[in-house]
Amino acid sequence: MGVTFRRAGFVVLVLAAVLLPLRRREQGPAAVASVEPDYATRIVALQIQHRAMREAWVAASARDSALALLPKMTWTGVPRAVASGFTATPSVALEDSMLAALWRRLPAHDSTVAVAMLLYNRVSYQGVGYTGTFTTRIAGREWCVPIVGGGQARTGQVVVAPSDIETATAPCTLYAAFGAPGSGVRMWLASTRYQAAQSNDWLERRAGYLEPIGPWVSRYDNHPGGGGSPFLYDVIAYTGMGSFAGLLRPPYDYGVAGIHCILGEAASCITSVLHPAEDTVRDGPIAPDMTLRAPRFEQSGTLTTVRAPVTSYLSNMESSLGPAKFRAVWQSDEPLEDAFQHATGQSLGDWTAAWAKRMWLVSPDAQSRTPDIVLGTTIKPWWVLLVLGWSAALVMSAGWVGSRRSVR
Repeated sequence: MGVTFRRAGFVVLVLAAVLLPLRRREQGPAAVASVEPDYATRIVALQIQHRAMREAWVAASARDSALALLPKMTWTGVPRAVASGFTATPSVALEDSMLAALWRRLPAHDSTVAVAMLLYNRVSYQGVGYTGTFTTRIAGREWCVPIVGGGQARTGQVVVAPSDIETATAPCTLYAAFGAPGSGVRMWLASTRYQAAQSNDWLERRAGYLEPIGPWVSRYDNHPGGGGSPFLYDVIAYTGMGSFAGLLRPPYDYGVAGIHCILGEAASCITSVLHPAEDTVRDGPIAPDMTLRAPRFEQSGTLTTVRAPVTSYLSNMESSLGPAKFRAVWQSDEPLEDAFQHATGQSLGDWTAAWAKRMWLVSPDAQSRTPDIVLGTTIKPWWVLLVLGWSAALVMSAGWVGSRRSVR
Protein backbone atom coordinates (compact mmCIF):
# COMPACT_ATOMS: atom_id res chain seq x y z
CA MET A 1 0.00 0.00 0.00
CA GLY A 2 2.85 2.33 0.87
CA VAL A 3 4.52 1.65 -2.50
CA THR A 4 1.30 2.53 -4.31
CA PHE A 5 1.02 5.85 -2.52
CA ARG A 6 4.66 6.62 -3.28
CA ARG A 7 4.12 5.89 -6.98
CA ALA A 8 0.97 7.97 -7.10
CA GLY A 9 2.67 10.79 -5.26
CA PHE A 10 5.60 10.75 -7.65
CA VAL A 11 3.30 10.86 -10.67
CA VAL A 12 1.44 13.83 -9.18
CA LEU A 13 4.71 15.70 -8.59
CA VAL A 14 5.88 15.06 -12.16
CA LEU A 15 2.58 16.29 -13.61
CA ALA A 16 2.59 19.32 -11.31
CA ALA A 17 6.15 20.24 -12.32
CA VAL A 18 5.18 20.10 -15.99
CA LEU A 19 1.71 21.62 -15.94
CA LEU A 20 1.65 24.18 -13.13
CA PRO A 21 4.25 26.53 -14.67
CA LEU A 22 2.06 26.64 -17.79
CA ARG A 23 -0.90 27.95 -15.82
CA ARG A 24 -1.18 31.72 -15.58
CA ARG A 25 -3.04 33.07 -12.64
CA GLU A 26 -6.03 35.21 -13.56
CA GLN A 27 -5.43 38.90 -12.87
CA GLY A 28 -8.89 40.37 -12.39
CA PRO A 29 -9.54 43.96 -11.28
CA ALA A 30 -9.80 42.93 -7.64
CA ALA A 31 -6.51 41.08 -7.78
CA VAL A 32 -4.73 43.98 -9.47
CA ALA A 33 -6.14 46.45 -6.95
CA SER A 34 -4.81 44.39 -4.08
CA VAL A 35 -1.23 44.39 -5.37
CA GLU A 36 1.06 46.65 -3.37
CA PRO A 37 2.88 49.44 -5.25
CA ASP A 38 6.15 48.26 -6.76
CA TYR A 39 8.43 50.93 -5.35
CA ALA A 40 11.56 49.28 -6.73
CA THR A 41 10.17 49.50 -10.28
CA ARG A 42 9.29 53.16 -9.75
CA ILE A 43 12.76 53.94 -8.45
CA VAL A 44 14.36 52.27 -11.47
CA ALA A 45 12.03 54.20 -13.81
CA LEU A 46 12.97 57.48 -12.11
CA GLN A 47 16.67 56.62 -12.38
CA ILE A 48 16.25 55.96 -16.10
CA GLN A 49 14.43 59.26 -16.57
CA HIS A 50 17.08 61.11 -14.58
CA ARG A 51 19.85 59.61 -16.70
CA ALA A 52 17.95 60.46 -19.90
CA MET A 53 17.61 64.08 -18.85
CA ARG A 54 21.29 64.29 -17.98
CA GLU A 55 22.13 62.81 -21.39
CA ALA A 56 19.89 65.44 -23.01
CA TRP A 57 21.77 68.13 -21.08
CA VAL A 58 25.12 66.81 -22.33
CA ALA A 59 23.76 66.63 -25.90
CA ALA A 60 22.50 70.20 -25.75
CA SER A 61 25.83 71.43 -24.41
CA ALA A 62 27.75 69.59 -27.14
CA ARG A 63 25.39 70.95 -29.79
CA ASP A 64 25.98 74.51 -28.57
CA SER A 65 29.74 73.92 -28.69
CA ALA A 66 29.50 72.64 -32.26
CA LEU A 67 27.40 75.61 -33.38
CA ALA A 68 29.98 77.95 -31.88
CA LEU A 69 32.95 76.19 -33.51
CA LEU A 70 31.66 75.45 -37.02
CA PRO A 71 31.45 79.07 -38.31
CA LYS A 72 35.13 79.48 -37.40
CA MET A 73 36.23 76.35 -39.26
CA THR A 74 37.36 76.21 -42.88
CA TRP A 75 36.60 73.03 -44.80
CA THR A 76 39.82 71.75 -46.40
CA GLY A 77 38.36 68.58 -47.89
CA VAL A 78 39.61 66.38 -45.03
CA PRO A 79 37.72 65.84 -41.75
CA ARG A 80 39.39 66.63 -38.47
CA ALA A 81 38.68 66.32 -34.76
CA VAL A 82 38.23 69.23 -32.35
CA ALA A 83 38.44 68.90 -28.56
CA SER A 84 36.27 70.91 -26.18
CA GLY A 85 36.12 71.19 -22.39
CA PHE A 86 39.52 69.72 -21.51
CA THR A 87 41.65 71.52 -18.94
CA ALA A 88 45.07 70.53 -20.23
CA THR A 89 46.12 71.03 -23.85
CA PRO A 90 44.46 68.10 -25.63
CA SER A 91 45.92 66.03 -28.45
CA VAL A 92 43.53 64.57 -31.05
CA ALA A 93 46.15 62.94 -33.27
CA LEU A 94 44.67 59.46 -32.77
CA GLU A 95 41.17 60.57 -33.68
CA ASP A 96 42.46 62.49 -36.71
CA SER A 97 44.17 59.34 -37.97
CA MET A 98 40.99 57.29 -37.50
CA LEU A 99 38.98 59.87 -39.45
CA ALA A 100 41.60 59.93 -42.22
CA ALA A 101 41.48 56.12 -42.49
CA LEU A 102 37.71 56.20 -42.86
CA TRP A 103 37.94 59.00 -45.41
CA ARG A 104 40.40 57.04 -47.59
CA ARG A 105 37.99 54.09 -47.76
CA LEU A 106 35.09 56.15 -49.08
CA PRO A 107 34.28 55.34 -52.73
CA ALA A 108 33.55 59.02 -53.43
CA HIS A 109 33.56 62.39 -51.68
CA ASP A 110 30.60 64.71 -52.03
CA SER A 111 31.89 68.28 -52.24
CA THR A 112 28.76 69.73 -50.58
CA VAL A 113 29.34 67.88 -47.30
CA ALA A 114 31.86 68.74 -44.59
CA VAL A 115 32.73 66.62 -41.56
CA ALA A 116 34.24 67.64 -38.22
CA MET A 117 34.27 65.50 -35.08
CA LEU A 118 33.66 67.11 -31.68
CA LEU A 119 35.35 65.45 -28.71
CA TYR A 120 34.10 66.64 -25.32
CA ASN A 121 35.37 65.93 -21.81
CA ARG A 122 33.08 63.23 -20.45
CA VAL A 123 34.59 63.51 -16.97
CA SER A 124 33.04 66.96 -16.65
CA TYR A 125 29.61 65.35 -16.80
CA GLN A 126 30.34 62.68 -14.19
CA GLY A 127 30.42 59.81 -16.65
CA VAL A 128 27.05 60.48 -18.29
CA GLY A 129 27.53 61.17 -21.97
CA TYR A 130 26.00 61.52 -25.38
CA THR A 131 27.27 59.70 -28.45
CA GLY A 132 25.73 60.61 -31.76
CA THR A 133 25.69 62.90 -34.75
CA PHE A 134 24.60 66.48 -35.28
CA THR A 135 23.76 67.77 -38.77
CA THR A 136 23.26 71.39 -39.77
CA ARG A 137 23.61 73.66 -42.79
CA ILE A 138 25.95 76.66 -42.58
CA ALA A 139 26.75 79.01 -45.46
CA GLY A 140 25.31 76.63 -48.05
CA ARG A 141 27.31 73.63 -46.85
CA GLU A 142 25.96 70.55 -45.08
CA TRP A 143 27.95 69.89 -41.92
CA CYS A 144 27.90 66.46 -40.29
CA VAL A 145 29.41 66.46 -36.80
CA PRO A 146 30.13 63.20 -34.92
CA ILE A 147 29.97 63.92 -31.18
CA VAL A 148 31.92 61.63 -28.84
CA GLY A 149 32.84 61.92 -25.18
CA GLY A 150 36.15 60.74 -23.83
CA GLY A 151 38.88 61.14 -21.27
CA GLN A 152 42.44 62.35 -21.42
CA ALA A 153 45.64 60.41 -20.87
CA ARG A 154 48.66 61.81 -19.06
CA THR A 155 50.28 62.46 -22.42
CA GLY A 156 47.42 64.80 -23.27
CA GLN A 157 45.94 62.42 -25.85
CA VAL A 158 42.15 62.34 -25.87
CA VAL A 159 40.98 58.75 -25.47
CA VAL A 160 37.60 57.54 -26.72
CA ALA A 161 36.03 54.13 -27.34
CA PRO A 162 36.38 52.93 -30.97
CA SER A 163 32.77 51.69 -30.90
CA ASP A 164 31.61 55.22 -30.03
CA ILE A 165 33.51 56.61 -33.00
CA GLU A 166 31.83 54.12 -35.35
CA THR A 167 28.37 54.95 -33.98
CA ALA A 168 28.94 58.68 -34.36
CA THR A 169 30.74 58.67 -37.72
CA ALA A 170 28.48 56.17 -39.53
CA PRO A 171 25.83 58.71 -40.63
CA CYS A 172 28.63 61.08 -41.70
CA THR A 173 30.33 58.49 -43.94
CA LEU A 174 27.01 58.04 -45.75
CA TYR A 175 26.65 61.82 -46.06
CA ALA A 176 30.22 62.19 -47.30
CA ALA A 177 29.95 59.42 -49.88
CA PHE A 178 26.41 59.98 -51.18
CA GLY A 179 25.61 63.58 -50.25
CA ALA A 180 22.79 64.83 -48.09
CA PRO A 181 19.76 62.51 -48.18
CA GLY A 182 16.68 63.49 -50.16
CA SER A 183 13.68 64.87 -48.33
CA GLY A 184 11.77 61.56 -48.31
CA VAL A 185 14.63 59.48 -46.96
CA ARG A 186 15.67 62.25 -44.57
CA MET A 187 12.16 62.27 -43.10
CA TRP A 188 12.38 58.52 -42.39
CA LEU A 189 15.88 58.84 -40.93
CA ALA A 190 14.77 61.69 -38.68
CA SER A 191 11.70 59.79 -37.48
CA THR A 192 13.90 56.98 -36.16
CA ARG A 193 16.87 59.25 -35.31
CA TYR A 194 19.17 57.51 -37.83
CA GLN A 195 19.20 54.29 -35.80
CA ALA A 196 19.40 52.15 -38.97
CA ALA A 197 22.40 54.17 -40.21
CA GLN A 198 24.92 53.64 -37.40
CA SER A 199 27.27 51.07 -38.90
CA ASN A 200 30.34 51.42 -41.11
CA ASP A 201 30.33 47.76 -42.15
CA TRP A 202 29.86 48.74 -45.79
CA LEU A 203 33.30 50.37 -45.61
CA GLU A 204 35.18 48.14 -43.21
CA ARG A 205 33.90 44.63 -43.98
CA ARG A 206 34.06 42.36 -46.99
CA ALA A 207 31.14 42.44 -49.41
CA GLY A 208 28.19 40.42 -48.17
CA TYR A 209 29.28 40.49 -44.51
CA LEU A 210 26.40 40.28 -42.02
CA GLU A 211 27.00 41.04 -38.36
CA PRO A 212 25.69 38.07 -36.32
CA ILE A 213 23.25 40.04 -34.15
CA GLY A 214 19.94 39.21 -35.82
CA PRO A 215 17.79 41.55 -37.94
CA TRP A 216 15.87 43.44 -35.25
CA VAL A 217 16.60 45.20 -31.97
CA SER A 218 15.55 42.72 -29.27
CA ARG A 219 12.91 43.65 -26.73
CA TYR A 220 11.80 41.54 -23.76
CA ASP A 221 8.53 41.49 -21.85
CA ASN A 222 9.66 42.49 -18.35
CA HIS A 223 6.16 43.00 -16.98
CA PRO A 224 5.16 40.63 -14.17
CA GLY A 225 2.77 37.97 -15.40
CA GLY A 226 1.91 36.25 -12.14
CA GLY A 227 1.13 32.58 -11.72
CA GLY A 228 3.28 29.63 -10.87
CA SER A 229 5.05 28.55 -7.75
CA PRO A 230 8.48 29.98 -6.87
CA PHE A 231 9.49 26.51 -5.73
CA LEU A 232 8.58 25.00 -9.09
CA TYR A 233 10.47 27.77 -10.87
CA ASP A 234 13.52 26.92 -8.75
CA VAL A 235 13.14 23.26 -9.71
CA ILE A 236 12.86 24.17 -13.39
CA ALA A 237 15.96 26.35 -13.19
CA TYR A 238 17.93 23.72 -11.26
CA THR A 239 17.06 20.89 -13.66
CA GLY A 240 17.71 22.95 -16.77
CA MET A 241 14.13 22.57 -18.02
CA GLY A 242 13.93 26.33 -18.61
CA SER A 243 16.95 26.29 -20.91
CA PHE A 244 15.48 23.32 -22.76
CA ALA A 245 12.17 25.11 -23.19
CA GLY A 246 14.01 28.17 -24.52
CA LEU A 247 15.37 26.04 -27.36
CA LEU A 248 11.85 25.21 -28.48
CA ARG A 249 10.36 28.69 -28.76
CA PRO A 250 10.36 31.02 -31.77
CA PRO A 251 12.44 34.23 -31.43
CA TYR A 252 9.72 36.16 -29.60
CA ASP A 253 12.29 38.85 -28.75
CA TYR A 254 11.77 40.15 -32.31
CA GLY A 255 8.03 40.65 -31.83
CA VAL A 256 5.17 39.61 -34.08
CA ALA A 257 6.09 41.88 -37.00
CA GLY A 258 9.77 40.91 -36.88
CA ILE A 259 9.03 37.17 -36.85
CA HIS A 260 6.53 37.45 -39.69
CA CYS A 261 9.07 39.44 -41.70
CA ILE A 262 11.67 36.69 -41.26
CA LEU A 263 9.03 34.26 -42.53
CA GLY A 264 8.69 36.32 -45.69
CA GLU A 265 5.69 38.59 -45.09
CA ALA A 266 6.60 41.82 -46.91
CA ALA A 267 3.90 43.92 -45.18
CA SER A 268 5.36 43.08 -41.75
CA CYS A 269 8.80 44.07 -43.02
CA ILE A 270 7.49 47.46 -44.14
CA THR A 271 5.92 47.99 -40.72
CA SER A 272 9.19 47.12 -38.96
CA VAL A 273 11.28 49.45 -41.11
CA LEU A 274 8.94 52.44 -41.41
CA HIS A 275 7.00 52.35 -38.14
CA PRO A 276 9.09 50.84 -35.34
CA ALA A 277 8.48 51.68 -31.70
CA GLU A 278 11.65 53.79 -31.79
CA ASP A 279 9.92 56.42 -33.92
CA THR A 280 8.22 57.63 -30.76
CA VAL A 281 11.54 59.09 -29.53
CA ARG A 282 11.61 61.81 -32.19
CA ASP A 283 9.86 64.26 -29.87
CA GLY A 284 12.11 63.54 -26.88
CA PRO A 285 14.30 66.01 -24.97
CA ILE A 286 17.25 65.74 -27.39
CA ALA A 287 17.13 68.15 -30.35
CA PRO A 288 15.59 66.65 -33.52
CA ASP A 289 18.71 67.41 -35.60
CA MET A 290 20.74 65.01 -33.44
CA THR A 291 20.81 61.22 -33.73
CA LEU A 292 20.09 58.80 -30.92
CA ARG A 293 22.24 55.78 -30.26
CA ALA A 294 20.47 52.58 -31.25
CA PRO A 295 20.01 50.24 -28.28
CA ARG A 296 21.55 46.83 -28.89
CA PHE A 297 20.70 45.18 -25.64
CA GLU A 298 17.64 44.44 -23.53
CA GLN A 299 14.65 46.76 -23.70
CA SER A 300 11.14 46.40 -22.39
CA GLY A 301 8.45 45.48 -24.88
CA THR A 302 5.62 43.09 -25.64
CA LEU A 303 4.99 40.80 -28.59
CA THR A 304 3.09 43.53 -30.39
CA THR A 305 5.86 46.13 -29.95
CA VAL A 306 7.35 46.75 -33.39
CA ARG A 307 11.12 46.30 -33.30
CA ALA A 308 13.43 48.49 -35.36
CA PRO A 309 16.04 47.11 -37.75
CA VAL A 310 19.56 46.85 -36.34
CA THR A 311 22.18 49.52 -36.94
CA SER A 312 23.66 47.80 -40.01
CA TYR A 313 20.40 47.93 -42.03
CA LEU A 314 21.48 50.71 -44.41
CA SER A 315 25.06 49.47 -44.43
CA ASN A 316 23.87 46.05 -45.60
CA MET A 317 21.59 47.73 -48.13
CA GLU A 318 24.51 49.59 -49.69
CA SER A 319 26.56 46.39 -49.88
CA SER A 320 23.63 44.57 -51.49
CA LEU A 321 22.56 47.22 -54.01
CA GLY A 322 25.91 48.73 -54.88
CA PRO A 323 26.87 52.43 -54.77
CA ALA A 324 24.85 53.59 -57.79
CA LYS A 325 21.48 52.16 -56.80
CA PHE A 326 21.99 53.02 -53.15
CA ARG A 327 22.78 56.63 -54.09
CA ALA A 328 19.51 56.77 -56.05
CA VAL A 329 17.60 55.57 -52.97
CA TRP A 330 19.51 57.83 -50.58
CA GLN A 331 19.07 61.03 -52.57
CA SER A 332 15.42 60.49 -53.49
CA ASP A 333 12.80 62.97 -52.38
CA GLU A 334 10.15 60.24 -52.44
CA PRO A 335 9.19 58.25 -49.34
CA LEU A 336 11.63 55.41 -48.66
CA GLU A 337 9.33 52.65 -49.92
CA ASP A 338 8.68 54.40 -53.25
CA ALA A 339 12.29 55.50 -53.60
CA PHE A 340 13.52 51.93 -53.20
CA GLN A 341 10.99 50.58 -55.71
CA HIS A 342 11.89 53.14 -58.39
CA ALA A 343 15.65 52.87 -57.88
CA THR A 344 15.93 49.08 -57.76
CA GLY A 345 12.84 47.69 -59.45
CA GLN A 346 11.95 45.59 -56.41
CA SER A 347 9.84 46.23 -53.35
CA LEU A 348 11.39 47.33 -50.08
CA GLY A 349 9.33 44.70 -48.24
CA ASP A 350 10.63 41.81 -50.36
CA TRP A 351 14.24 42.96 -50.08
CA THR A 352 13.93 43.43 -46.32
CA ALA A 353 12.34 39.97 -45.93
CA ALA A 354 15.30 38.36 -47.70
CA TRP A 355 17.75 40.44 -45.64
CA ALA A 356 15.97 39.58 -42.37
CA LYS A 357 16.09 35.87 -43.22
CA ARG A 358 19.84 36.01 -43.88
CA MET A 359 20.43 37.99 -40.71
CA TRP A 360 18.40 35.47 -38.71
CA LEU A 361 20.34 32.50 -40.10
CA VAL A 362 23.71 33.95 -38.98
CA SER A 363 22.41 35.04 -35.56
CA PRO A 364 23.48 33.22 -32.37
CA ASP A 365 19.87 32.11 -31.75
CA ALA A 366 19.60 30.35 -35.10
CA GLN A 367 23.09 28.88 -34.75
CA SER A 368 22.49 27.47 -31.26
CA ARG A 369 19.12 25.88 -32.05
CA THR A 370 16.99 25.04 -35.06
CA PRO A 371 16.80 27.95 -37.53
CA ASP A 372 13.29 26.86 -38.53
CA ILE A 373 10.59 29.12 -37.11
CA VAL A 374 7.20 27.51 -36.47
CA LEU A 375 4.74 29.94 -34.92
CA GLY A 376 3.09 28.77 -31.72
CA THR A 377 5.50 25.96 -31.00
CA THR A 378 8.52 24.22 -32.50
CA ILE A 379 7.90 20.90 -30.75
CA LYS A 380 8.25 18.02 -33.20
CA PRO A 381 5.67 15.19 -32.92
CA TRP A 382 8.29 12.63 -31.97
CA TRP A 383 9.41 14.85 -29.07
CA VAL A 384 6.06 14.20 -27.37
CA LEU A 385 6.65 10.46 -27.58
CA LEU A 386 10.17 10.94 -26.23
CA VAL A 387 8.93 12.97 -23.23
CA LEU A 388 6.21 10.39 -22.50
CA GLY A 389 8.75 7.59 -22.76
CA TRP A 390 11.17 9.25 -20.37
CA SER A 391 8.33 10.05 -17.96
CA ALA A 392 7.21 6.42 -17.99
CA ALA A 393 10.78 5.28 -17.40
CA LEU A 394 11.11 7.63 -14.43
CA VAL A 395 7.83 6.41 -12.92
CA MET A 396 8.84 2.78 -13.35
CA SER A 397 12.26 3.46 -11.85
CA ALA A 398 10.73 5.19 -8.84
CA GLY A 399 8.28 2.31 -8.39
CA TRP A 400 11.05 -0.25 -8.61
CA VAL A 401 13.14 1.60 -6.03
CA GLY A 402 10.11 1.89 -3.75
CA SER A 403 9.34 -1.84 -4.07
CA ARG A 404 12.94 -2.78 -3.31
CA ARG A 405 12.87 -0.68 -0.14
CA SER A 406 9.54 -2.19 0.97
CA VAL A 407 10.89 -5.73 0.50
CA ARG A 408 13.87 -4.93 2.73
